[in-house]
Amino acid sequence: MRELIINTEVKVVEKIGNIKLKANNIFTRKKQGDDKLIVALVLAALGVGLCIYFRNGIYDIMTDTVSTLKTQINSLLAGTVK
Repeated sequence: MRELIINTEVKVVEKIGNIKLKANNIFTRKKQGDDKLIVALVLAALGVGLCIYFRNGIYDIMTDTVSTLKTQINSLLAGTVK
């Protein structure tokens, strides 16, 4: 009787070990392309963070560029209309 209980316990422990191993393989399995996706997401997050950090400087540069472009276009059109 005691041997039957011990054998049953050993089988249960083996089954639990197999279940843990299968679960570990499912959750830690790497698929092709995971690394590239993670790198792309980190770089995108870094770019957004830098844009937020430097938003005032970017705004000033864009405003100056657009105003200069507008002035140059107006002077070009004024010169050709005459």
